[in-house]
Amino acid sequence: MHIFDQLNEIKKDKKEEKEKCDSNLSPFFFISDLSYEKRYVFNENIEHNYIPFITNKNYSFSKETILLANKMNMNLYTKKMHFDFYFSALSKKRRYNKWIKKVKEKIDDISFIKELYLCNEKRAIEHLSILDKRQLTKLKKMSKTKTQ
Repeated sequence: MHIFDQLNEIKKDKKEEKEKCDSNLSPFFFISDLSYEKRYVFNENIEHNYIPFITNKNYSFSKETILLANKMNMNLYTKKMHFDFYFSALSKKRRYNKWIKKVKEKIDDISFIKELYLCNEKRAIEHLSILDKRQLTKLKKMSKTKTQ
């Protein structure tokens, strides 16, 4: 085997290895790069891993970047244009935004109301907004006695 053939095989192996690593990138890898690291990691190989919705959602939680996120939500851009906008517009800074999550207690109450009234989640949330805690506990007690 010729030396150049061996070098080409090594390059191919490294390229395949790099592509395997690139396929597992999380959206937060891009957010970190845009906010703090500023290395411009975006390329054609990893473009499919970039999710503009997650990036916009992340930047909508901060007072400093909410207007940028709003601007990016108004129009449809390519992923590259989206990344380039944030890369240029954001200053280098660590941004720790707390993500809003559903409260476990509310989820349990919603599922209870769904079973009790045989309705979908949207209707159960409406019912939950009408009921206060006292009424909800009374309903739970009544349903427990019914099942026994």
